[in-house]
Amino acid sequence: MKRPTELPPPDTLKINPILKETFGLIDKGGFNVTDVELAAGLGYRTMSRWLKQNGARLDSVEAVLNVMGYGLEIKKHEHISPLSVSEKIGKLPLR
Repeated sequence: MKRPTELPPPDTLKINPILKETFGLIDKGGFNVTDVELAAGLGYRTMSRWLKQNGARLDSVEAVLNVMGYGLEIKKHEHISPLSVSEKIGKLPLR
């Protein structure tokens, strides 16, 4: 079954990197977008709107990834510390 709308190649999308990777997984896995939307509990063409509007809710992205057998993971960036955040804030101009 073909997708109801052709998505542009994932590497050309100007969207959040997590969404770009999600669309890439859909494309590489040969998933049907409408099927993924329905299985994830999303409305018809929700994912198409992710491309045109303000992105997606985190729980929706996680549901889509789960349908395809993937998940989200939080990863620590070792170079970030409370002190580095405080120093960065100290360098910001006051509003």
